[in-house]
Amino acid sequence: VAGADVLAGGDVIVCEYLRDSTVKADQQVAVSGRAGSKMSGMILGGLTIAGNRICARSAGVDGSAVTNLIAGSQPSMLRQVAELNRTITQCEEIRRKTLASLGGKKVDPQRLRGMLCAMLSRASGERRAVLARAVKGLMALQTKLTDAVRDRQSVQQAMRVTTGQARIEISGRVAPSVVVRIGDQSLRMRDQKLDVVDVTFCLGTAKSGESHLRITSN
Repeated sequence: VAGADVLAGGDVIVCEYLRDSTVKADQQVAVSGRAGSKMSGMILGGLTIAGNRICARSAGVDGSAVTNLIAGSQPSMLRQVAELNRTITQCEEIRRKTLASLGGKKVDPQRLRGMLCAMLSRASGERRAVLARAVKGLMALQTKLTDAVRDRQSVQQAMRVTTGQARIEISGRVAPSVVVRIGDQSLRMRDQKLDVVDVTFCLGTAKSGESHLRITSN
């Protein structure tokens, strides 16, 4: 697979290599290398994202573009959070403008209903009718905003669980300039002299003398 954009709701299984591609899978990306070519089992350049696991024989090549490996982030969840963020931003902006047009100030959402009811009780005539419609719209908007915030929290909690199960496994060589990330932790390879960086990123030496990387979230 070379120069491609791939999005999968499950697994992406590659029999030869990934080169300069953007691959996103909710479950795993596995580059098995069964085809037996020179680049068999390699991830070279590009961006590889998997919700659960990335595994390959080697990652990156000296002098090549940066190879980004990210595990623990399901693309579908990232899209959900992005959509909910847009909804929340839109609702907050509409609420701000509506309150400003009614002469209200920034208010704690927990006090919004009381403030609107107080404004309505003081109004009369046509002003009261206009205000009543605005209050009804604002309350519906507040419900939509509250639901979006709750849904975002649920997705983010699910993402934390996914991150806790994430793995990146490179059985062979990891070239300098490879960038790996699990959750909010990241590591950039700059040379082949690292040993144990921390409990998340562990670099060792294979029998062949080449470095190898096994990354877990534990």
